[in-house]
Amino acid sequence: MRTPCEVVTGPVPSRSVIPIITFLLLLVGALGDPAQAEQPSKGSTSSRAQADALSKIPFGKLHRDVHPKLKAVLQEPSMFRRLPTQALECDADMYVFLVRHPEVVVNMWQLMGVTALSVRRTGDFTFECNDGAGTIGTVELIYGTRNQHIFYATGVYEGPLLKRKLRGNCVLVLNTVHSEHEGRPRVTSSLDVFVRMENVGIDLV
Repeated sequence: MRTPCEVVTGPVPSRSVIPIITFLLLLVGALGDPAQAEQPSKGSTSSRAQADALSKIPFGKLHRDVHPKLKAVLQEPSMFRRLPTQALECDADMYVFLVRHPEVVVNMWQLMGVTALSVRRTGDFTFECNDGAGTIGTVELIYGTRNQHIFYATGVYEGPLLKRKLRGNCVLVLNTVHSEHEGRPRVTSSLDVFVRMENVGIDLV
């Protein structure tokens, strides 16, 4: 079975495109102590930020079978955005574990009654998302180290807002720096999002 290159091993406490992005944004902001989190830096959609994001993807370390689907999104994205950088206090191993096991976080949210989102693991590195409002998606972790995680996602929306199904593919690159601040662990993360929609001109109802 194929495994992501350079996935951290050892004692690590191991809706479509829109809910997947939303979930990862919530995850990045929720893993640490909100009282200790710094104000996020500004996001960007500039061509310079996009070029920088592409330069950080280690294509030489990725399995060759994922190159075609990645490049289909990365070379002609319908949208690119670098989300604001978040800095917060969080144990590094726990952060890595929760990034790789999003169902754990979502299950906690469900018990708290604060989300309709569901995440179901379908394999060692794959899971499904459903926002409960007409959008479903599949996500694959294709590369993972302590400092970088790359996800490939496909999603479909079918609901009352649109006349037809809306399909999209997404590449999400989560870059992380682990450090210490005043003797406490700190995680600084940024998320680069590449989205390619199959039928952008779809009509609203």
